[in-house]
Amino acid sequence: MEKKQANLSFHHSEKFNANLFLLSGALDRLEGMKGEKLEGGKEVVIGLLDGLRRQLKMSQSYFPPEKASLIEKGLDDLQADLELDQYDNAREKLGKVISAVATVSNEHINVLLKEDLI
Repeated sequence: MEKKQANLSFHHSEKFNANLFLLSGALDRLEGMKGEKLEGGKEVVIGLLDGLRRQLKMSQSYFPPEKASLIEKGLDDLQADLELDQYDNAREKLGKVISAVATVSNEHINVLLKEDLI
């Protein structure tokens, strides 16, 4: 893998992962909410998911196609669980997405470490 591609891919995957952790915090907050607050909170989380999908589309050339598909499916599944108030399942899906993105990041950081760039 080319150093420049590894650097860009690492940057995009780490940025995406950071946003997934923000989503995790928002998802955790839903558990204590009820009524209108819960519905409003769910709308905010769905907005975050939409933003992550846009970010994934913009970064798609930096993710292996199979990982990008896995990440997109994970976000879709997470939203489906969220809409059914299945927060534990949604957190599990989020964990899988974080793992997939971390794998991409790790693959690229290894190239950068091998080249003594970081």
